[in-house]
Amino acid sequence: MIPYIAPLHAIITLNTGLVRNAVDGIGDDASRTRPLDGANSVAYLLAHIIGSRFLMARTAGAAPVDNPIDAYITPRTPIDAVTSWPTMVELLAAWTAASTSLESAMAALTADGAAQMTEFKLPVADRSVGGILAFFTQHDSYHLGQLSMLRKHLTGSAMSYKVG
Repeated sequence: MIPYIAPLHAIITLNTGLVRNAVDGIGDDASRTRPLDGANSVAYLLAHIIGSRFLMARTAGAAPVDNPIDAYITPRTPIDAVTSWPTMVELLAAWTAASTSLESAMAALTADGAAQMTEFKLPVADRSVGGILAFFTQHDSYHLGQLSMLRKHLTGSAMSYKVG
């Protein structure tokens, strides 16, 4: 594995398990609960990072795979426009598929592949594949923090750091 991709891969792999921990025991109804006006729900955030992981996987060289959650929520769907929600079982299955694809693509990424420039318009100067993966790894962790706060709100218990 490319040395500068290895720590990103490690964070992505850790986050794969931590997201599962953050949503463990949260049912379908609770996953759609918004703690206050303007806030996101667990289901919405999970759908969002699933979409991001599928995008990251394609950026890292994985074959394009349709995101099954797009049938409910696309990356451009505002939360108030969602009319039908995926179940937590569907969300977690999509999380596994996106994560497996991403982790494999990152592990197989070459130095030349990581140096390829992208057309992304994100708040980072490095628009190479490696730079975009770094940005989205931070994005992944940011939303994991939101999920863990929602977990505490919904269940009263903190997210576990025990994975694997």
